[in-house]
Amino acid sequence: MTNSSPPGAQPAPGNRQIDARLPGSPRNRSIAIVALLIVGFVVAATAIVLMVGATPVHEYPADSPEGTIQRYMRALDERDPAAAYALLSSSVQDRFSEAQFADQQYAYGPYGDGSGRLVRIDRTEVTGDRATVALTIEQYWGGGFGSNRTVLHRTIRLVRETGGWRLDEALVGPELMPAWK
Repeated sequence: MTNSSPPGAQPAPGNRQIDARLPGSPRNRSIAIVALLIVGFVVAATAIVLMVGATPVHEYPADSPEGTIQRYMRALDERDPAAAYALLSSSVQDRFSEAQFADQQYAYGPYGDGSGRLVRIDRTEVTGDRATVALTIEQYWGGGFGSNRTVLHRTIRLVRETGGWRLDEALVGPELMPAWK
């Protein structure tokens, strides 16, 4: 079909001219490539986050050193310092009252529910009524180009007392930092 309009004439109302040329300039191709790379990166990052978030949680027996740490961290995530305090050894409870311990937890500042954290128990060593549990704690926050990851290694001492295993140190916050007095 050819355009029979005289040169310089405006198209009739309702008739629009369409530029059917493909965007072939090098600038347009570069923008398209960058946009595809960004979309690919976002899709890959989302897939990684979903895979990490889908990691099944291994439930340890409640009366094991690992199960005690798991219950302690769950109490911290649920902002239940009384439940966490109950899992501390008598020697730690002699150094900190329950109120002091709760103040330490709240002074550490707000933190999430543990959903951005992956805790892996690397090894447990039990000698009589004492145990040490080595952990790797991975914290994830942010998203897309602003996402961050921190990896921390902690070794936690436990002691077996009447009623089961108890943490033999007061730890606060999502990174399980030593409490201060």
